[in-house]
Amino acid sequence: MTIERLAFGCLIVLGLTFGLGDLGQANPFSATLRETVRALLPLSVALALVAMVIARRRDHVPHAVALPAGVWLILLAASAAWAPVNRADAFAALSRPVGGVLLGWAVFALATTPARWRALARAFTLGGLFVALVGLVEASGLSQITSGLAALHDGATPVGDVPRIAATLSHPNVAAIVLELTLPFLIAWAWTASSPRGRTVVIVAAACVLVALVLTFSRAGIIGALVGLAVLFAFGGQRRVLLPLLALTVIGAALAWAAVADPGLDRRLAAGLDESSPVQPARTQFWWVALEMQRDHPWLGVGLDNYRWQFASYSGIASNNLGIHAHNQYLEALADSGLLGLVAFAWLLGALVRHAWQAALVSRLAPPDWPWRATVVAALASWLVHALVDDFERFWPASVAFWLICGLSWRVFETQTALGGQQTLGRVDSTGLVVSG
Repeated sequence: MTIERLAFGCLIVLGLTFGLGDLGQANPFSATLRETVRALLPLSVALALVAMVIARRRDHVPHAVALPAGVWLILLAASAAWAPVNRADAFAALSRPVGGVLLGWAVFALATTPARWRALARAFTLGGLFVALVGLVEASGLSQITSGLAALHDGATPVGDVPRIAATLSHPNVAAIVLELTLPFLIAWAWTASSPRGRTVVIVAAACVLVALVLTFSRAGIIGALVGLAVLFAFGGQRRVLLPLLALTVIGAALAWAAVADPGLDRRLAAGLDESSPVQPARTQFWWVALEMQRDHPWLGVGLDNYRWQFASYSGIASNNLGIHAHNQYLEALADSGLLGLVAFAWLLGALVRHAWQAALVSRLAPPDWPWRATVVAALASWLVHALVDDFERFWPASVAFWLICGLSWRVFETQTALGGQQTLGRVDSTGLVVSG
């Protein structure tokens, strides 16, 4: 086995198991499992680097993405260097965005063939499906199952008075972002399935993900999933309307069933953003604190990951810093890295979306190869919408899912650019990627 194959194998295992990277450390088993899964990320990157050196390859991420990513990381490092307090913690927090960008590069460098691209996309999909299935088992309410899942976490997650599933993750909202990112890939898989039986299996899997998503009772998660479905519908047009409509039907049926089964659902779905609970302040309180931090530290913010440390002093509310975040990815970036950091972050996100969008548009020239391209756009759209009311960079599984998708979007764009520029390069397989011939 070559180093490159070993590196790609690590990526596959990471895609299958990333949902286990958020386990608590309540017992030796869960702690060991969590650290083993998390070790796959640096191992994959290191092996990819070694493979590139041995093969003397220089796979460059598209310049339009690499430049904003580099500027963003430099500004995050500057923010940590000029942090007014907790400077060491700010530098330690750099490992998350740096690791994410390197993971995206590793995906780009290793998913160089249609078969590899498709295998990694499906591994990620199966990893998300695993989270959904565990969540559905959790929703059964059987004491043996719930106690077993509780043993994998540090303790109960305060989510108000409505029971919500979190599966193997630390919070239902994290489960929601994982599930809504998985959903478009399942629909694309069903669209491109080669047999009716295989298509039926994938459709059932998508329905499981939808029901699990609803049972997280994450309003932003449901809205983000609807946005993703809308993107798929827009790309599919009249050719592929059945699955998005079926998904909408499943969401509606699951909500109706949950409303009957859980009388607290209406309070969860109708709760205002300015309403507090016994366990935490109103979400708008977190947003105002972020704006106040930016006012005091306009250009580079209070330092990477320092929002949670500074929240109590700004809000006057005693709180555990480990559970504090801005509940908005963009405001968290503004508070931590200032206006410069937010602009660089927005530049990077714009470049990511533009690359994915262009690849999807080019892929429509070769139907039925567009579903996987549209899937990447749909997943990014879901993430961007959900980020308006939550932030996920600090949660390892959500961050890994995001950067895996980014890496796939970069490689797809490169091959699709070749397809659009030179029609003689070869044919296009079922994933929409160029193959020789």
